[in-house]
Amino acid sequence: MISAQTSLPIYKSLKRRNFFIAILRLIIPLLGFAILGFLLLQIIISNMVEDYNLSGIRVKKDKLIIDQPQYSGVMANGSKYDISSQTATTALGGGDEVELFMAKFYLIRPDGYKMEAISDDAMFNMVEQIVNVKGLMNVIVSSGIKAQLYNSIIDWQKQTLTTKDNVQIEFNDGSVLTINQMVYNAEK
Repeated sequence: MISAQTSLPIYKSLKRRNFFIAILRLIIPLLGFAILGFLLLQIIISNMVEDYNLSGIRVKKDKLIIDQPQYSGVMANGSKYDISSQTATTALGGGDEVELFMAKFYLIRPDGYKMEAISDDAMFNMVEQIVNVKGLMNVIVSSGIKAQLYNSIIDWQKQTLTTKDNVQIEFNDGSVLTINQMVYNAEK
């Protein structure tokens, strides 16, 4: 028979063992989920790097910061466009909006027409394919025409460029056209 004196240490030992196992049953699944989450984040970021030609990715507070991102696409009429910037930021929660700093926009139509636009700050909605430039955007086209556009919206899907404020267009002959608003439709 086992006496109370010999069974007490065995009971305490089993109690410590059961407590340790209970903690492991909680910690090991949590650790597994943490590792899975980390691996999924790595996969998502590596896919973004391949799809959008991103480099220099870092996280600061609640924002994802990307150095020198580039995004390209082809419109329905065969025109190619390219959006690049010095830096881009987006919310970590996965927003569709990307804020672009020192942004450049290029458009090349199949007929050879080229347009280049530069802005200090712009907002790009990746789902709707719309760029919203709140301030000044300088535009140069292949024919030599230069323009300064304020508060512009570029809709890549509809192939339109709309301004809400002043537009100043300088033609090759030196004449200047100043207007309050403008709608440019690439199809028409």
